[in-house]
Amino acid sequence: MNTPAHEVAAGQARNVAARRFRERSIITSLILCGVFSLLTTASIIGVLATETVRFFQYEDVRSEFSALPGETIEQLRAEGIETHAPVATVGEFFTDLQWNPLLGTEKNFGIWPLINGTLLVTLIAMIVALPLGLITAIWLSEYAPDRLRRILKPVLEVIAGVPTVVFGFFALTFITPAIRFEFMESINNPFGVGTYNALSAGIAVGILCLPIVTSLSEDAIRAVPKSLREGAYGLGATRFETSTKVVLPAALSGIIAAFLLAVARAVGETMIVALAAGASPMPLNNIADPPIVQPDVMVIADAESRDIPIVTTDAAMETADIAVADGQGLGQISMSYACADPNHIVRIELLRVDDNVSDVIGERWSCCDATSSFIPTEGLDEGTYRVRVIAHESNAPVEVNEITAVIGDRASIAASLATPIDVRKEIQPMTGYMVQIFLGDASNFGPEYLSSYAVAATLFVMTLILTLIGHRVRVRYRQVYD
Repeated sequence: MNTPAHEVAAGQARNVAARRFRERSIITSLILCGVFSLLTTASIIGVLATETVRFFQYEDVRSEFSALPGETIEQLRAEGIETHAPVATVGEFFTDLQWNPLLGTEKNFGIWPLINGTLLVTLIAMIVALPLGLITAIWLSEYAPDRLRRILKPVLEVIAGVPTVVFGFFALTFITPAIRFEFMESINNPFGVGTYNALSAGIAVGILCLPIVTSLSEDAIRAVPKSLREGAYGLGATRFETSTKVVLPAALSGIIAAFLLAVARAVGETMIVALAAGASPMPLNNIADPPIVQPDVMVIADAESRDIPIVTTDAAMETADIAVADGQGLGQISMSYACADPNHIVRIELLRVDDNVSDVIGERWSCCDATSSFIPTEGLDEGTYRVRVIAHESNAPVEVNEITAVIGDRASIAASLATPIDVRKEIQPMTGYMVQIFLGDASNFGPEYLSSYAVAATLFVMTLILTLIGHRVRVRYRQVYD
């Protein structure tokens, strides 16, 4: 008697050992992939944390001694003078409003200008990407024919595969000339937009983020069951009312997650902002400062005055009082002098006088072939000040030619409020600064190089917070349909 073929197949024993091996191999592969991801993340965090700590522990020559040669600095250190200090503390890093680590001797490591540049580009990008992306997603899901949607959605998603450097050149060669109206010679650049500016970079980043918003939002909208739409139609709602008052609220968690993902993408964008936004951090102003529009230069002493003293190693010269009225600010103090001794060392001190008591609040050291020096001043308001000149070491007299001070160096409140959001000017986001450093603009052993890790750590925390918020939104407002 012949047995049917299907009964023979059904009765064959399976290779249980092979099946278990395959299952265990798959599980092991998944576990290894998860462990590899965790180790990679931990390594990134470890590198950022280690190098950031090194940056805050790095000590460099203080600005007031930066004009002196190394031998002179070592001599002063031997005398017990503190010539070195940390380049930045954690407090200064997060409170200082100036970022200029590569320019001159006065280095500032305040992260806020870079954060402002990043947020400004992100804001412009989201103004472009979020409304356009959401409107496109609604149209694709609720209005477009299925055949047309199957064609347009993949075409739109192709934009996400375009290299970001292409968007950067597009912003530099097309968007910027367009917003400067360079194609109309009669009204060329009526708004004063710079060659590098935040607006063109933000628009290009917004175009880059548009497929993310559109695709993910469209998927969230199409996941809403048809029963909700049919119920709204049964109650007499129009297609527009159904889309905006029924479908959108039901897909809100997915739409918000798409928005946050686009924001994180814009915050971390590198090449577009490096090419189109520029490489100069936008200096910020303290809006609490009194409004001073035009500063005045006050001559404290000059060569025509009869009482110009000759400073020797045994004497010090103090100027007359510098009275700064309420509502004014004291700016940079400059001094020009002459000395026949090529190895002289001169110390210039800024004193604050209060009830005949003088406190040193700033100083600057000068030496060798120098003929001028200056004392930078920050945050000095109403009060009485003096300048003291001391020949710390000199075999010849030091003759002071002129001392000047800038009175009223603060920007107006209106300018302080407008500066952070001036889209016409050149800016530098956080990613742009890191590109600048790693392209070789700074030594691998200097504070500028280490500061890029502190900037990267700050950017990592920002994107991590956005990711956590997105996860929380998905979990909290996720809709489950039967």
